[in-house]
Amino acid sequence: MATKRLNTTLEAEGAEFLVLGHLLMVGIPAYKSYTRTVGHDLMAVNPSTNKSARIEVKSRWASDAHWNMGMKPAGAADYYIYVRLNRGNRYKVAPIRCKAPQYFVMPAKVPESLPKTGWGQARLKHLPDLDTYEDRWDLVRDFLEIPE
Repeated sequence: MATKRLNTTLEAEGAEFLVLGHLLMVGIPAYKSYTRTVGHDLMAVNPSTNKSARIEVKSRWASDAHWNMGMKPAGAADYYIYVRLNRGNRYKVAPIRCKAPQYFVMPAKVPESLPKTGWGQARLKHLPDLDTYEDRWDLVRDFLEIPE
């Protein structure tokens, strides 16, 4: 029997606001796009250089969630930020352990180059250096040429 699909709309919106908050806390001006903007959820900007970065946020609420990430059409986003909300376990029979969310910040070319599932999701488990993208807010800062 197939596992029932959860409605995680609120969690997904929350993840976007978490990422927005982190961008602002590290000194990157950013704002949330209108709901259902095709290709990106957030926009980070540097008004001094007139540069911007389109950011797509992908999230999973479970600590044991798979490492597949839905993709937008190539070129629709400059960065993907994968958020593991770590609100408990869904797939394994294990005690529920909530912990702090994890953020993986990567240029769009990284997940776009990975093997895809039948649903067109990037398989992040095939990324040998995934941990090197954890909390890499500096990638966006450098792209926008924002000094620290």
